[in-house]
Amino acid sequence: MSIESRPEAAGFCPIRIDRINGWLQRQVDSGRLAGASVLVSRSGIPALASTVGLADIAAAKPFDLDTIVRLYSMTKAVTTAAAMVCYEIGCFQLDDPVAKYLPAFQNTRVWTGGRLTDTEPQQSPMTIRHLMTHTLGLTYGFMQANVVDAEYRALGIEFPGARGTLAD
Repeated sequence: MSIESRPEAAGFCPIRIDRINGWLQRQVDSGRLAGASVLVSRSGIPALASTVGLADIAAAKPFDLDTIVRLYSMTKAVTTAAAMVCYEIGCFQLDDPVAKYLPAFQNTRVWTGGRLTDTEPQQSPMTIRHLMTHTLGLTYGFMQANVVDAEYRALGIEFPGARGTLAD
């Protein structure tokens, strides 16, 4: 499958759009990804359509634009894209505190490492920018990276809503 890309026709700077190719290639070169594809378009006009790396390492099969992949956590990408539309029209600022919209985050404590009870008050508020860049510090039980993840699993809350309602 081939898609002709035209950055200028889609309203993008070709030099800046090409930076995406370099970044994607670095992800493959570093071993973070075996292969990947990217498609950037505006108003149905492709600005970038490219692939790097391998779809199947053992078979040395190149990653193509029509390579079928499993996507995880797409709600985050879709929600972030929708939020950025709201940002563009001035509904919020990236440095707004999360607590402005979700008051329960006003006085959350921050884990300092060690035991689960080793926490301290926030030194600065969690912001929308933290949410958008996934640097808020929230985790999932399936990450299996620290005692917070373990506690989520022990309490059976690794998948909110799996046992009862989200409020539960």
